[in-house]
Amino acid sequence: MNPAVETPSAVLGLKDTDPTAVHQSILRGLPFSALVRFEERSRLSAAEIGRLIRVPASTLARRRKAHRLDPDESDRLYRLAAVFARAVELFEGDGGAARDWLSRPVRGLGERVPLDLAGTEAGAKMVLDLIGRLEHGVFT
Repeated sequence: MNPAVETPSAVLGLKDTDPTAVHQSILRGLPFSALVRFEERSRLSAAEIGRLIRVPASTLARRRKAHRLDPDESDRLYRLAAVFARAVELFEGDGGAARDWLSRPVRGLGERVPLDLAGTEAGAKMVLDLIGRLEHGVFT
């Protein structure tokens, strides 16, 4: 496997990579350690991650104490990790460059910020589609 290729499971520090097992983990609620791992890997703050996955700071504090996210929060975190992993792949393993690109308005997304779009399934698809086009040299 190309060292620049990273999976959402790896970004979150999940042991299971099998899609069925990941699905079940999300339904149970990911361990809070997955958010911490994403924070370390992405170098986004916990507050920023909470904003992106729509979890208020007070709820995030409760989840930290409970050591588990709920299924909806887990699904949004996994989607955010998938977008981050694809951006890291686009930037050939450079997480800093990926984070910078994801954090700034992008022309191919109508000057919207990719991380903000990643908060919904439709927005994440827009970002992933653009990454695919950029990988293939299609800039429009």
